[in-house]
Amino acid sequence: ACTTPTARASWVSFRPCSRPRCSGTPTASASRIDQHGACSRVSRYPSIWGYRAVPGWPCACTIGPMKPFRGVFTPIITPFRVDGTIDEVGMRSNVARWMTTPLTGLVVLGSNGEAPQIEDAEADIVIDVVRSAVPRDRPVIAGTGRESTRATIAATQRAAEAGVDAVLVRTPSFFKSQMTTEVFVRHYTEVADNSSVPVLLY
Repeated sequence: ACTTPTARASWVSFRPCSRPRCSGTPTASASRIDQHGACSRVSRYPSIWGYRAVPGWPCACTIGPMKPFRGVFTPIITPFRVDGTIDEVGMRSNVARWMTTPLTGLVVLGSNGEAPQIEDAEADIVIDVVRSAVPRDRPVIAGTGRESTRATIAATQRAAEAGVDAVLVRTPSFFKSQMTTEVFVRHYTEVADNSSVPVLLY
């Protein structure tokens, strides 16, 4: 069975459905769907050349119109005080300076933001500070990837409640030998199904 759109999301997700098996056709896009829910079956093997059709694999569909993220989003640093705590004043000052530029929006808690090194409570503070300092008409994307699916879902939901426009989710990597395509698909599916904002694969 292929995936089919539902009314409660607007980003790439995977959802089993009872539709007849769709015929896969190669496509360079990870997501292809028309207004009637017809979709192309594509594999999720990572490749710089795109994705290839494989019979029997779920196909990725955009559920409704994809929220546009065009423009320039800078991945920002997370400043710290000498005692190792988050420098909220310094962060607000940085954000205020960035908001005087033509940047489209900001990416918080990406690789530049020390995301793997800070605790969940600190990550929540960083997101709150940045979102409160950025006007609502300028999007904020927050990194919420964790090693477990459950922790990723929890971080994603907290970020959404804080008002981010999308989340950036990295792939778990500690148990590298067990990170198969099927595991990645299941991980991102569960995160997307439990998120109220778009999930961007990092």
